[in-house]
Amino acid sequence: MAENLDQKISALAEVETNQLSDTVPVLQSGNKRTTMQKIRDLFAGFFVAQEAGKGLSEEDYTTAEKTKLSGLNQLFLGQYVSLAALQIAYPTASPGNYAIVNPGSGVAAKQYIWDDEEGWVISSGTVVTSTDSVPEGTFNLYFTVARVLATVLTGLSLVTNAAITASDTVLSALGKLQKQITDLTTTVSGKVNTSDIINDLTHTDINKPLSANQGKVLKDTADALAVTVSTKMDKQLTLGAEITTSRALTSDDIGKHFEVNSASDVTLTVPAITGFQAVFSQKGAGRIVFAASGVTIKNLYGHTKSLAQDATVSIYMSDTNIYRLKGETGA
Repeated sequence: MAENLDQKISALAEVETNQLSDTVPVLQSGNKRTTMQKIRDLFAGFFVAQEAGKGLSEEDYTTAEKTKLSGLNQLFLGQYVSLAALQIAYPTASPGNYAIVNPGSGVAAKQYIWDDEEGWVISSGTVVTSTDSVPEGTFNLYFTVARVLATVLTGLSLVTNAAITASDTVLSALGKLQKQITDLTTTVSGKVNTSDIINDLTHTDINKPLSANQGKVLKDTADALAVTVSTKMDKQLTLGAEITTSRALTSDDIGKHFEVNSASDVTLTVPAITGFQAVFSQKGAGRIVFAASGVTIKNLYGHTKSLAQDATVSIYMSDTNIYRLKGETGA
């Protein structure tokens, strides 16, 4: 190309004087285009003609750069008044997409870029000093105390009674705890607190249990008393006829010791008999049952029967229409 340019210049230099003189009148007459066109034709392909309003540059604006700039414009998705509005307009996007959120009213505009994992995030070019600077979105909400406390325990299971482990979720741990509480409540229902047990015979509380030890004390006392009473009564009693069937006691039975012999229970009806006292021994399998008739039969345990075969009991009138039943009694 350089060789062709030199040839063009040489050809221009060889133009005869009369040819150049012919050009001057043309220029003076205003026929400038004719002369300039000849020059352009002469140097065509070697220079770019200058255009009005444009200067010359050493940098070439290539097609690749033009395509790149065009692509940048396609990544910009516009301007929105809030992050929520942006998320609604573009719930998903492509890497590199960005948009401007400008609430207006003196609030600084922020640039958001799309992240495949986080969604719309503030561009690193925006200075964020705390989460207070990041507005809450529509879908990814902040944790707050009120929201945590108001969380519904959807999916809570109450079927597993087991120890909580480090691998449990909060929901499964709560389910295990509630099941343990429920089962424990069932287990202890109806049980007595050990602190409520009374270990003496002086309390009058009717809603407190007596200890087994005091029960043994009472039994030993009652047994000793029965032996004492029976011994004393035996010194004054005579042996009566064996009783085999139910009947009412009479004044003829006073001061006697009867053996009651039956395979089934024998009921002795106790009427009001002044000065009555008698002793009865259960000889057979049938128990002796004392049935009050117009009187009250009192017993430490509320018993009205002999305990079992070979048991001995005594009954006597201690006051008007009041009888005492002592000895080896049972319910």
